[in-house]
Amino acid sequence: MHFIPSFMHARDSGPGRICQTILNEARMLDMAKDEYALQFETKCPSPNFADLTPFLKRDIKLATNGGRDSLGNPFVIGGIADRLRVSPVTQSNLLTFTGGTTFWGPYS
Repeated sequence: MHFIPSFMHARDSGPGRICQTILNEARMLDMAKDEYALQFETKCPSPNFADLTPFLKRDIKLATNGGRDSLGNPFVIGGIADRLRVSPVTQSNLLTFTGGTTFWGPYS
C-alpha cells in the first residue's frame, strides 16, 4: 500500500479547487442576474456588477471582490439576453487544469 503525504494532496487539489470555486462564483452571479432580470429587465437591459450586488449574499467573496473571480479577473456579465461568462483570461490561465472550455459549461 502506498501512502501520499498530505501536502501532496493539497498541492494536487489546489487548481481543481480554484476551478470549482470560480464555477460556483459564476453560478451565483448568474442567479443574481436572473433575479435582477425578473425585477428590472425593461428598465435596464444591460446590468453591471453594482446592479447585481443586492442579489448576492453580502459576506461572500464574490460580493466583496467587485465582481471579480478568485483569480481577480472580472466576469463578463453582458446584457439580460446574453449569458454570463467566465473571463477569457481566467479560462486561459486554467486551461491546463480544466482541459478546455467544456469544463465551464454555459459560462465559457
